Amino acid sequence: MKRLLPMVMMLILLPACSLFEPEEARLTAPPDGYQLDEGSANFSRYVALGNSISAGYQSGALYESTQTQGWTALLARAMQVDEYALPRVADPGFFGTELEGPDAKGHLYLAFDEDGASLENVPWPAGITHYEQLLLEPDRPGPYHNLAIPGSVAYDLAHTLTADDCYTAILAGEENAYFDVVLRNRTIDWTTQGGATADMTAVEQAILLEPSFVTLWIGNNEILLPAARGEGLAFYSAEFLEIFYAGILDLLLAALPDVGIVVATVPEVTSVPFFTTLHWYAVDDEGEALLDPDTGEPIPLMAEERPLLAEGDLVLLEASDALDEGLGLDLDSAILRIMADTGLDSAQAAAAQPELLPRAGEPLSGELTLVAEEVATLAELTAGYNTVIDTLTAARGIPVMDAHAHLADAAVHGVTYDGVHLSTEFISGGLFSLDGVHPSSFGHAVIARHFIEAINEAYGANLRPPRLADLEILAPDAIP
Repeated sequence: MKRLLPMVMMLILLPACSLFEPEEARLTAPPDGYQLDEGSANFSRYVALGNSISAGYQSGALYESTQTQGWTALLARAMQVDEYALPRVADPGFFGTELEGPDAKGHLYLAFDEDGASLENVPWPAGITHYEQLLLEPDRPGPYHNLAIPGSVAYDLAHTLTADDCYTAILAGEENAYFDVVLRNRTIDWTTQGGATADMTAVEQAILLEPSFVTLWIGNNEILLPAARGEGLAFYSAEFLEIFYAGILDLLLAALPDVGIVVATVPEVTSVPFFTTLHWYAVDDEGEALLDPDTGEPIPLMAEERPLLAEGDLVLLEASDALDEGLGLDLDSAILRIMADTGLDSAQAAAAQPELLPRAGEPLSGELTLVAEEVATLAELTAGYNTVIDTLTAARGIPVMDAHAHLADAAVHGVTYDGVHLSTEFISGGLFSLDGVHPSSFGHAVIARHFIEAINEAYGANLRPPRLADLEILAPDAIP
């Protein structure tokens, strides 16, 4: 992804408290007379249910350095709970579906060379050959307090027991190892620890912990996962979400009638840089639009979904490397781009095209684009999901953190937090991690603040939001 260079250079615009700043630069919080007031809530035992965002997943992996700075961990600190156990995975975590062997790898990082910046994966430490060797506390007695599972959907929280019976495994044969990491049903007989059955779902394990307060943020992946494959659809309809979501809430309330709960809505995919960073038109090496010399207008990319992309169509971040090889450009446009990038004349650029832009002439596949009609369908699906969440929670008196509204506003205006201006721009904005989907540590702090605001308003508490300066920023030597 050498196309990252212009965005990386913009990092100099971030304030001193940066995602890439050494840990020694952190400030210490001044002492004051703050005393936690829980209001009508009880924060003594907090449990989180959800998916990767609630798990603390960042830059394509689940790993301890970021798990401990996820928004639920920050909220637990604000609640001053005595214990908040996470299913910790040693750095650098594991990336994607490669779980063992020589192709397995950890989270993303920025690599720099004479050609610019690229995204690479941190290699596993010597001697690590399987992801289970990275689990730091797999035999911990009792369920984890963070029961959020990357890749999970609402169906999973009250139905799934192992990696091979999760929704994506049923739907497409895609097993998800994170269910085994978090739920541990393959290794623990929960009847020995007070459970009603040997195997327990995430909701059942949450109930076993007898929490006084629960956060629930689910429903994102039903739309996000298909969209990330270029599909303008959801795993299931709002009607099915209503069945699964109501089931989760009613199980919790029946078993824990005094529990405090707060939930969150589903954001638009168009608020996420994975879908908004790249353009429907050709760009040069500096990220500037490549203009048609006859019309002065941007040159549209070719795509399978339609002959030429247009405004309102989205190109997924996954296409970045292929675009660098000329995918989506016709041959004439490829020659123009080489001329713009290198200063060669047209004949020299034509001769160099097979080497410099070998994929020119190939259209973008449907897996790498969302055309405007698909974007509109996803917006309708998201609105339907949020109507379900709002209706079910209103009927049960459960407060809602409107993540949909907050992220939409951040996508337009950015966020100012502790004097730092953050945005949803990929890499340079600071709110999102290097996978373009999951929040950065700064983004998690912003999410924690929004949850705290919702909790304080609903329960009359005085929880304090985290300070950016208190985050444990990874030192440069933590990255190869």
